[in-house]
Amino acid sequence: MRRILSCSFVFLFLFCTLSIAQKKQSETPNGVLTAFPFYDNVENNSTSSSYWTRDTTIWQIKIANAYSGSQVWAMLPSSGQYNYLTLSSSINLSATANPYFAFWVKKADGGGGYVSLEASSDGGTTWTAISQPSFNGSAYTHIQVSLTNYKLANVLVRIGCYAPYGGTYYVDDIRIDNAPTPQALVLSAPANNGMHFHWGQSTSAYFYRYRVIFSTDQNAVNNYYVAAGVNAHIETKVFDIYIKATLDTALTDISFTNTPYYGKVYEEDTHNLVNLGSDRSDLSTTFNVTPETAPFVETFEGANKWAADLPWAVTTNDAADPGHSPTHAYEDSPNGNYAPNADNRLVVQVNMSGVTRPVLRFNHRYTYEQGADFGYIEYSGDNLNWTTITGFTGNSAGAWEQRQFDAGTLKNNTTGYIRFRTVSNGSTQQDGWHLDDIEIYNNTKTTTFPLFDNV
Repeated sequence: MRRILSCSFVFLFLFCTLSIAQKKQSETPNGVLTAFPFYDNVENNSTSSSYWTRDTTIWQIKIANAYSGSQVWAMLPSSGQYNYLTLSSSINLSATANPYFAFWVKKADGGGGYVSLEASSDGGTTWTAISQPSFNGSAYTHIQVSLTNYKLANVLVRIGCYAPYGGTYYVDDIRIDNAPTPQALVLSAPANNGMHFHWGQSTSAYFYRYRVIFSTDQNAVNNYYVAAGVNAHIETKVFDIYIKATLDTALTDISFTNTPYYGKVYEEDTHNLVNLGSDRSDLSTTFNVTPETAPFVETFEGANKWAADLPWAVTTNDAADPGHSPTHAYEDSPNGNYAPNADNRLVVQVNMSGVTRPVLRFNHRYTYEQGADFGYIEYSGDNLNWTTITGFTGNSAGAWEQRQFDAGTLKNNTTGYIRFRTVSNGSTQQDGWHLDDIEIYNNTKTTTFPLFDNV
């Protein structure tokens, strides 16, 4: 009887084992359990639990302030370094175009935290930390990383939250999917303050927007979330296009002339996946001017083509003022005070062959923060290397005044350059610099010999 029972037990064990093995094999061809694309919105407890392996005393599904829906993966306060939510089975990324791993995260208390996005290509024996970003604040932060280096048949991924750093982590809307494929950006048709932009059309079925980042800082264009602005002689522009078929635009308000600029175009889809952007495109704004021929007087009453950083412009704001020719003058900030941390230039190119002893003369009025902000006059023989001749700070008491400076050093070259430059710090801003009747004349005065000056 015992022998019969033993045989029956062995038979039953083998049958169940075989049945389970056959069932597993039929459900997971090639041993790959997780389908691509993958998405866990944590709204179905059973489904979400089946996706992940974790320490169930630490990682739990909770009803909370979710990014979407009403539930999140919550990592409770714990000891150790990182505690992990690990994909329970491999995912096949070998045929993907541009795979990314992404999720939304915040701290329950609104504080800061650290996460680690990791991948393994050997079944979890070894792991590589692809990215370990930090975050802070009460709002959810979108974390993403490219899996381009893991386009393999069997890949595991996991999310680690840094345990010793504060309270509970909330993780929601975990996704493994293709981000948009980067398209090329072409910069063309440069002008003093303008340029044309063209990029390739999105191939994504989930297109949301293009974002073009354009900057004098070649590192700024590598940051999709960089803020637009101007600081000193650094400008960053960010503009978004939400129409998929729009592939061109032109800017006419680029701040700096004769300056190298760099550009990249990114694409974001409706799943909030952002690609790595195009290869960088580089192009300089031009120095397109009509040279003045000395001797000359420029009253700005007619056409002129000097190279002006924005917001330098000719206006009639000073038309009623005595002390300069009516009605036009150049201003460094026509619409108000100059900007904080400004560095804006107005440049004229001069043919000096017609004068032997050149003198620069002009009328101006100015208001600068005393000892902190300045209007500089600079000379150059090549438009690259500049020498400061003088500077103005404080104010001219609201009145126009005439000043003149020797320009003999510019005779070393047939062509010379004169630059008027407003430079400010980050605190108090004032009205700035107004210029008119700028001229180069030939000094013909002579002194009798012998010379005696008894003061």
